[in-house]
Amino acid sequence: MLVGVPGTALAGGPSMTMQVQSQAQLLPDGSAVLTVDYSCMPDVAGPGGVIIGELEQTGAVGGSFSGAICDDQKHQVTLDQAPGPFTRGPAAAFVSVQNSNGEATAQTEVLVQ
Repeated sequence: MLVGVPGTALAGGPSMTMQVQSQAQLLPDGSAVLTVDYSCMPDVAGPGGVIIGELEQTGAVGGSFSGAICDDQKHQVTLDQAPGPFTRGPAAAFVSVQNSNGEATAQTEVLVQ
């Protein structure tokens, strides 16, 4: 059972925030694209970080990662969750943004469309 309000996930401490959008776009190859808004503070090494996503649906799972810009500004990233194959309907999304300052995680239900 997922914790939180379907479609919305906010997580993190004072230096990191994250929100997973409530819909994932189904692609012709069976993967699905999650859209995530996030912010994080730079660490001593600079403004780099990583954002990791996983999407699960009955009979399908996919994941991906991307670089994160940690400059205390809000950014948006799309994560193509592959391989799937996903179908239209609800799925569980797990996302994490991290650098050496810490980590923010979110889990929520999204609608694959």
